[in-house]
Amino acid sequence: MGTELPLLNSAPTDYTIFYAFRPNTTFPPSGFTDAILFMIQGGDAECALYRTSATQLRLKLAGSPSVSQYLDINGGDLYKMVISYKQSTGFHSLRWYNATTDTLEEYEIDASFVSFDQTHFWINSDAAGNRADGQDLYAFKLFTEHLDKLQSVYDLFLNDSATVAPPPVLSTAELTWTE
Repeated sequence: MGTELPLLNSAPTDYTIFYAFRPNTTFPPSGFTDAILFMIQGGDAECALYRTSATQLRLKLAGSPSVSQYLDINGGDLYKMVISYKQSTGFHSLRWYNATTDTLEEYEIDASFVSFDQTHFWINSDAAGNRADGQDLYAFKLFTEHLDKLQSVYDLFLNDSATVAPPPVLSTAELTWTE
């Protein structure tokens, strides 16, 4: 995708990812032990979210140094995640919001990228690209700006329940036939 998506494989830049999802309640699917929920990856730079168990995710930010942040999850809960990278400082800002429990956690992670050559993008995958899904994906938006410049987008994303449809509720009714 290098020529199709030159956002993160040309000049070094700030970026922000807005991501909303609901992890499946059954994990792992038959035959698998983990899942890549999403990954943007190149030679010396990577931003990836792995599902490592039924109750835990691992955010991997590869660069210099490579850093992992572990996040607790509940299958079926709705999560909204914002990851923002500031090129001038090498810090990633992470906002982790569980919309089901209305809980927000904030992290500042030092993981400076060595180069900007992210040419690969995976979602619901494994390294071979044949991963069964592990999530209901509601939003994945990538901006080439830091979160500092996207506050109105951030506020709308975190506070707008209309961006995520609730799971369908099925009901049954007994039908009778009369003549």
